[in-house]
Amino acid sequence: MGKRGNGETSRTVNQSDSQSVWKSTSARTKRGTGAWKREVLFVLLTLSCASGCNASIPEPESPAAQLYQKRCSICHRLYAPRLLTSEMWQFMMGRMEMEMQRRSVPLPPPAERATILEYLQKHASNAAG
Repeated sequence: MGKRGNGETSRTVNQSDSQSVWKSTSARTKRGTGAWKREVLFVLLTLSCASGCNASIPEPESPAAQLYQKRCSICHRLYAPRLLTSEMWQFMMGRMEMEMQRRSVPLPPPAERATILEYLQKHASNAAG
């Protein structure tokens, strides 16, 4: 610390202080990268829930829609397939599988999971049609 000409005390910032500030900011940025993606997904799902939760689903009488209703409504509300893109549904199916394993809930057989994913992707927001 030193005295300025006007009687105020000034603090000299050395190089190690500025480097530690940069490192802590960099660490926060790296740590938060995945967190913001989860927050954005949460906000999107929350905002779209009013128009998409328990909404009527496409082709409700089809075997795939019936399977989607049967398997997915056990744990949560049904989401309209148009709420997410095809890629987002693939991600969400993986997340649901992990969550079911974490809760010791039996997973549907692979053929049923594939049918549900195919149905959701067929009617996703970026699906052709």
